[in-house]
Amino acid sequence: PGTHEENGQCVPDKNTVRTCGPGTHEENGQCVPDKNEVDPTTPPECELADDCQASTEACATVDCVDGQCVQDYDEVCLENCEPTCEQDPKSDELNALIEAWNAANLFIDTANGGLGYTQWSNQQAILSQNEDAVMEAILSMYRATSDISYLHLFVQHADLVLAWRDDNAGFTDYKGESNPVWSNAYDAYVIGDNAYPFVLETGQLTWPLADFAQMVLNDEELKLQDAGDGRTLSEVALGYVTAAEESLGFHHQRWHTDEVSIDGESIQIGWFSAQADEDILVGISPGSVLPVNHQTSMGRTVAALYAATGDDSHKDRAQRMARWVALELTLDPGGSYVWHYWPKMSYAEGYVDSLALDNIHDNIEDFGHATVTIQFAQMVVEAGLGVWDETDLDRFERTFRQNLYTGIPGEFNFLVDGTHPLESGEDGPRYQSARFLRLAPYGANPAEHYEIARYTLLDDLAVHEPGKIGGATGLASLAELIRFWDLQDTLPD
Repeated sequence: PGTHEENGQCVPDKNTVRTCGPGTHEENGQCVPDKNEVDPTTPPECELADDCQASTEACATVDCVDGQCVQDYDEVCLENCEPTCEQDPKSDELNALIEAWNAANLFIDTANGGLGYTQWSNQQAILSQNEDAVMEAILSMYRATSDISYLHLFVQHADLVLAWRDDNAGFTDYKGESNPVWSNAYDAYVIGDNAYPFVLETGQLTWPLADFAQMVLNDEELKLQDAGDGRTLSEVALGYVTAAEESLGFHHQRWHTDEVSIDGESIQIGWFSAQADEDILVGISPGSVLPVNHQTSMGRTVAALYAATGDDSHKDRAQRMARWVALELTLDPGGSYVWHYWPKMSYAEGYVDSLALDNIHDNIEDFGHATVTIQFAQMVVEAGLGVWDETDLDRFERTFRQNLYTGIPGEFNFLVDGTHPLESGEDGPRYQSARFLRLAPYGANPAEHYEIARYTLLDDLAVHEPGKIGGATGLASLAELIRFWDLQDTLPD
């Protein structure tokens, strides 16, 4: 049935539809596979771009021919399928650095008998001179990896830092008061047993809290994530905003604003001064305008609080501080910014520059303190506060690449004007060499900037090797190397 004789052969009747099985159809009297159906016995295409292991497994049993896989021809598949199953050797290097950072962080914990430096109060300035960099490093590791366990770790550190705040720990300052700050009586900073609440140190310990808050509160998905202790990250972030604002509020009594005229332009500025009631500070006279890095230390907190809350009071204060700093900057012939440790304030009537009691090195700002100011500048630009733009960040970046770096691998100058070369054994600033990397994307040659830091930290100081991290600043620098890993593949402008 369904056939007839032609030339001595039985052939299908033309008006008869041949019944073919699922996934097939009739062509010229034959059942053939439908083109839009996949034979379940045929392996999938080997194209698993994001999973090299799975791609390897697929290619182990299939051959890629014109984009289709045929069994038992794995070598051609590995060679011809895009992307190939070859691992980028840089991925191994990056993973090794992440493991090295984790090991270094554990090394610091073990050496200090707790999480980072959180087992110490700030009475001898240990907390503010170390733990701030540890918290900065942890946030950089999250930004580099998106691994939420780093945010859980940050919360553990930050909660312990807040527990050491004077009002929480029961410490009192030189007035006998217990305030929402971290006072210290370190004899290098104060005279006698007089614990003093420095603007600098409040900024150092609140900036990471505010930075965490602005990162979480501006990410709808992140806000809902668990903080590792039953709270949401949003709840924690809002708590840190409150804590940072309390600490900032204490120093409002030493906040000053002014409006100055520069070349016919009216400029609104603001700055902090030292307490005026007691002469107990080493190198800082009562009521004097504080050094630039003291101002920008708190400036980072204020800029991050604005980014976290959108509060206009934080915006105004951050802008005033940025304008104040901008008036202290000079542009050198190479296009980089240079500034002083003590402010000049040459525009201010009656201001006496001799308040800078320590005029060593002609008062030019140094490597380590400069990292605070460039962090403030970057946060001002990224928060959209105006005052500075990407051109200014390029100028700050040149300060590192042209002035601080000597051009000889691993060798640096101490001062931002490119003077006072570091001598053998003066490694403190070199451990901070990657903390300028946040400016590299704004500079003319990000890859060169990255290589300067990479060589110094890995080839020279070997911070990735066990026991060689160099403390908190080394931990922060290694985290920045990881965070900005991709810069080494960028081309110069």
